[in-house]
Amino acid sequence: MLLELADHDQDVDRAVELLTSRSGHEDYPGIIDRLRSAGRDDDAFEWLERAVAAGRVSSHMSSSGRAFWLSPEEVAEEYVARGRPEDALEVQRREFARRPEVPRFRALAELAERVGSLDAERARAFATLDELARQPFGSGAARIRIALAEGDIETAWEVAGDFGPGDAWQELAGALAAEFPGRAATLHQPRVDKQLAVANSSKYAEIADNLELLRDLCDRAGESEDFAAYLQGIRIRYARRPALMGQLDRRGL
Repeated sequence: MLLELADHDQDVDRAVELLTSRSGHEDYPGIIDRLRSAGRDDDAFEWLERAVAAGRVSSHMSSSGRAFWLSPEEVAEEYVARGRPEDALEVQRREFARRPEVPRFRALAELAERVGSLDAERARAFATLDELARQPFGSGAARIRIALAEGDIETAWEVAGDFGPGDAWQELAGALAAEFPGRAATLHQPRVDKQLAVANSSKYAEIADNLELLRDLCDRAGESEDFAAYLQGIRIRYARRPALMGQLDRRGL
């Protein structure tokens, strides 16, 4: 109610005081919007920089979280408008490092292209992804998804070889299936092996589905004999799982 009264009276300083009354819960967007509406652009920019220093910039915001975060795009645009492209890039770099996803890469690349540093920024982003992939439990998943989004299947495959596909294995396998069925098969096989490691009859139909897919990929890659040997190994290793053997029999496996 006090804030509504301050807004009614057009008392911007009082509104700012109220919006900063709880340390750690400052309403930066609310403050900036009010200052801009009052024509106090420099003061608004000062608060924007405070938000950046406080780490209150994020692309992951719910409607309820809007009061506490600024978007990277909003901050970057303000820096560009004030002739500070390096600061704009740094905002997008930090967000990309926190969320190495295709939309964040595109936002960084689009900004870099506008300010004339696309090639350098791409190289820097890929170096960041390599560093993340080398960390414990890291993988090439983020880099693979970016490569696939750009239609660069070869790079995606190379990254999978260097760092592992992580949870992007299925996306990569799907992209490879038409032109490189043998490569796709090498990505599907570990999935089958992992499923077989635990005896669970509720999973046997899914395992048979995956084996049929694997058989089709191997047939198209001219690797039918390799698949036959692999399947024979499964039948020998898991012969004491009658439900699994029955499922394979019904599928002609």
